[in-house]
Amino acid sequence: NFGYMGTGDYLNDFWKYDQNTNVWSVCSSLPSVGRSLASSFVIGSNGYVGCGLTSNGNYLNDFWEYNSTNNTWTQKANIDIYGRRAASSFAFGGMGYIALGSIWKNSQQLLTNDLWEYDPNSNTWNQLDTLPSYKRRGGIGFSIGSKGYVGFGFDGGIGTYEDLWEFTKSCDVS
Repeated sequence: NFGYMGTGDYLNDFWKYDQNTNVWSVCSSLPSVGRSLASSFVIGSNGYVGCGLTSNGNYLNDFWEYNSTNNTWTQKANIDIYGRRAASSFAFGGMGYIALGSIWKNSQQLLTNDLWEYDPNSNTWNQLDTLPSYKRRGGIGFSIGSKGYVGFGFDGGIGTYEDLWEFTKSCDVS
């Protein structure tokens, strides 16, 4: 019965929407630097937020778990060693996924077509196969049942994409 939103515009605030009362209320702020272009997904009743871009241009690779029952945040394992922004994300089968986006590596922004899986039980990230798609940022990600989807986005120049890729738990990407 609740929806959550936060960060964006280089903030670290977090809000809860109650659909029954049509009221927004303030939650505990993300106990980290404010950010924009972050990634998020939900596993069970916990939300996960991380990565993004700070107001001074730093790419972030941190990840945080929000416990909606206790209104508390816990820092989790970082994804990769590079900061990442404008990635696509989704969750299903008790795991979270981050794909695509741009990273900061060797003092330059690079687009990616990688795919990472987060296991909340072991608090670990595992890099899966590279997506057979164009590198991009600013795409979408969602899940339906036991499948995740990523696609759309742009290459940072003049290229925009209108493709959609399906991912299944067996690690097949088609």
